[in-house]
Amino acid sequence: VLRSGSFLINWFVDQFVPEGRKDPTVFSRLDAAAQEIPIGCDGLLIQPYWSGVMDPYWDVSARGVTFGQSGSHKLAHFYRAILEGITLDQVMRTCALEEASGQTIDYYVAIGGGAGSPLWRQMLADASNKPVLIIDTLEASALGAGMTAAFGAGWFSSIAEAASQMAGHETQTIDPHAGASERYEALLDIYEKVYDACAGINRRLVEFAK
Repeated sequence: VLRSGSFLINWFVDQFVPEGRKDPTVFSRLDAAAQEIPIGCDGLLIQPYWSGVMDPYWDVSARGVTFGQSGSHKLAHFYRAILEGITLDQVMRTCALEEASGQTIDYYVAIGGGAGSPLWRQMLADASNKPVLIIDTLEASALGAGMTAAFGAGWFSSIAEAASQMAGHETQTIDPHAGASERYEALLDIYEKVYDACAGINRRLVEFAK
């Protein structure tokens, strides 16, 4: 459970991009600019714990941390660094799940608003070295609620029947780019050290701010 997630993207756009989300092209423009920036954002790294962190640290005092910023970094660097931070955190947790369960996770299914970003879904595929599947209904949680309601209303004899009738059947697969996972693996090795390095400082800052 990464409590900031896509909220952090919206927060960043609203706070630092002219017009914010009022501009219907804002995310496509930022994605296009960020695609021109190499993996690792020219040395910029962000820990996306704006709202504390649940697993694996369970720390309400965790906060966002930005490392490596310099005068050469532009708006798109920070945008991409946020996406990379969220993505690296997801990959870190996936690896932990695989290790704890003794099972291999073969692919992701991306849903919600972030799944509409070609940059972000390719980033997840590359960083995890796993395919990312995009179903034809991005708002799958709402669809699942509708399936349950349809069964409750008596339109179908079971939730399974409702699902088979109401779900889409088109799936797009995003495959990892060759060689990208090695760069992300090296970046993840750095990212995994950020929390321990900063946890004590963040706790002191939270106390100070009180």
